[in-house]
Amino acid sequence: MRRPAAAWRFDRADSRGQGTVEFALVAILFFTLFFGVEEVARYVYGANAVTHAARESARWAIAVNNIPSGQTTACNSSLAGLHGAVTASAQGLGGSLTTTANEDPSSPPAWCQVTVTWQYTPAAGAFGLKATAVSSTAKEYYN
Repeated sequence: MRRPAAAWRFDRADSRGQGTVEFALVAILFFTLFFGVEEVARYVYGANAVTHAARESARWAIAVNNIPSGQTTACNSSLAGLHGAVTASAQGLGGSLTTTANEDPSSPPAWCQVTVTWQYTPAAGAFGLKATAVSSTAKEYYN
């Protein structure tokens, strides 16, 4: 025997909370994707900013002609001024920036090498990301 049509009808009382459960399932995926993309974007921005800061600082160290008199080197590696150039070039990076400079004025052509290191710390620890050192080295030659 067939059941009456009214027995197969959709009942709203049976679907209470359905929207909340669907939202919870979709929200987990959405927020995981959103914050994951945000973390990757922060890391890539930081890596690009560190690379730019290393290049600009090496250029600054070679180009600035305020080398103290009597110094025969081609690289102005006074770390106070060099760190200022790094900080100005790496705008938007929080945390600590470490700067080192090497030079070899004896062998032509003279060169200056600057290494910039930045400590990347993830904003959200939920993804199992650890703090990582991002480093870039640039070398400029003196003409």
